[in-house]
Amino acid sequence: MLPVLNTWIAFVAMPWTFWTWIDPALTLVVLFMLTLAVYSHCCLQPMIQNTVILLQDNGRISLSQSENHNDQRSCTPIEGELSPSSKLTYWGLYLKVKVLPENGQSNRDLWVLKSECSEANYRRLARIVLATQRKTNNGAT
Repeated sequence: MLPVLNTWIAFVAMPWTFWTWIDPALTLVVLFMLTLAVYSHCCLQPMIQNTVILLQDNGRISLSQSENHNDQRSCTPIEGELSPSSKLTYWGLYLKVKVLPENGQSNRDLWVLKSECSEANYRRLARIVLATQRKTNNGAT
């Protein structure tokens, strides 16, 4: 919301010669519509507060995402498999989840940063991602 406020202030502070060059009414209408679009996109979207990832050694994954830490009714369970295209990067793990067809949901992409879980859990996740990649490479050769 701060960039929109800065844009409003910048437009209002423009010199009079700028306002004679551009129609002020049209500019204010466009700026108001832009403000509404940014507000509806950023502020009205529910933010996911809590994500629980259960990952098995064979690559099966279960995700449970909720909007509130205490509200179990808003959980959205997702069952799937870890894709071999998941990556281990310097900053964290990129998990590409192939959702099972019976769930009727699309595939998911997740980032798990190093600071988001304990070191032991992060290493466990990294080993499973590498094992999934190796299993696919060994099956291809």
